[in-house]
Amino acid sequence: GKKTAERLVLELKDRISMPETADLSGFSAGLDTNAEEGISNDAVMALTALGYARSEAVKAVGRAVSAAGGVDMDTETLLKLALKELV
Repeated sequence: GKKTAERLVLELKDRISMPETADLSGFSAGLDTNAEEGISNDAVMALTALGYARSEAVKAVGRAVSAAGGVDMDTETLLKLALKELV
């Protein structure tokens, strides 16, 4: 289920490497630093590792960032919000 998927993503995120980064420019208004963009990229990579299409993952992370209103988040929190957007 959802919780198992979240746990797997968190456990495997350090083992997954993707050569390309997500194009998150469409919702970068709430992102001010490279660290925050890195968190968004990590969330996108985690969602694609779970089997979501890259475009779908980018949109979900974008909606999650927008819904949070630019609040500082860690990867886990952003991933949870993005997963809620996909359900």
